[in-house]
Amino acid sequence: MQHDDTIWSVISQGFCSFKAKLRDDVGHAGAKAEALCRNPYNITGLCNRVNCPLANSQYATVVENDNELYLYMKTVERAHTPKRLWEKVLLPRNFKKALELINDNLQWWDRKIVMKCKHRLLRLKQVLIRKRRLALRGVPKLVGIKKKEEKQLAKREAKAEKAARVEVHTKKMLLAQKQNSNAVDIPDEELIRILEEEEENTNAIPADLASIESLDSDDVELYTEDETSDEESEEQTSDQEDEEERPQTAKRKATETTRPIKKRRYIEIEEETEMQNRLSKSIMDL
Repeated sequence: MQHDDTIWSVISQGFCSFKAKLRDDVGHAGAKAEALCRNPYNITGLCNRVNCPLANSQYATVVENDNELYLYMKTVERAHTPKRLWEKVLLPRNFKKALELINDNLQWWDRKIVMKCKHRLLRLKQVLIRKRRLALRGVPKLVGIKKKEEKQLAKREAKAEKAARVEVHTKKMLLAQKQNSNAVDIPDEELIRILEEEEENTNAIPADLASIESLDSDDVELYTEDETSDEESEEQTSDQEDEEERPQTAKRKATETTRPIKKRRYIEIEEETEMQNRLSKSIMDL
C-alpha cells in the first residue's frame, strides 16, 4: 500500500539518490543550508514533504521535452502499475489555452498544486522564448584553437612563399604590363592624314620617268639609234664567246651525265636595269 508519511520519514532521515545538499558557506551570510531535489518530476526543485514527488500519492507537474510542454499527473489508482503511473497531456503553445487545459485536468485538485503548475508553465514558457531568440540571433560558436598546429602551418606558409618567389614574379609581371601599356593613342584624324600622304607618295611619278616624258621626239630617235648599235655590238661579242665555249661544253657532256638546264629567272629584271642605265646616260649626255 501507498503510505506517504512512511516514505517521507525514510527519505528525509535516510538516503535519497535525488537529494542534493548545499554547503553552509554557500549563499547569504547566516542562511541555513537547504536541500535540493534532482528528480525531473519535482515541481519546485526543493526537497521537502510538500514538493517531494515520491512521498505524495497525488501529484502534478509540468515538464519540457523537445521544446514541447507536457502536464504530468500521478494518482493513487495507478500506483500498482509503475509503467502507467504518470499520465501525460500535451499542452498547446498558446499560453491561455494551456492554462485552461490545466484548470480542466486539475479541477478537483488542491489549489496550491494547481498554482504551482501554472507558475512552472510560465517559467518554462519564458525559457523556450529565450531559446528561440538566441537561435535566431545567431550566437557565435566557440571553437578551440590548437596553437601547435597553427605554428606549424605558419612556418610551412613562410617556406612556401620563399620557394615560390612571389615578389619576383609579381615585379616581372608589373614591368611587362608597364611596357605593353606604353603605346600612344593616335586620334583617327591623324591616322587618316598619314594614309593620304602614303597614297600621294605611291601615285607620284619618279624623277627619271618624268625627265623621259619631257624629252622631244628628236631626242627619242637618237636614243633608239644608239640603242640599236649597242645591241648589234653585244650580239657579235656574244657569238664569239659561244664559239669558244662550244668545245669545252662538248667534253663535259661526254664525261658527265646530262643535267636539266636551269632557266634564268631574272632576265627581265636585268633588262630593265640596263634600260634605266642607258636612259640615265642619254639624259646626262643631253
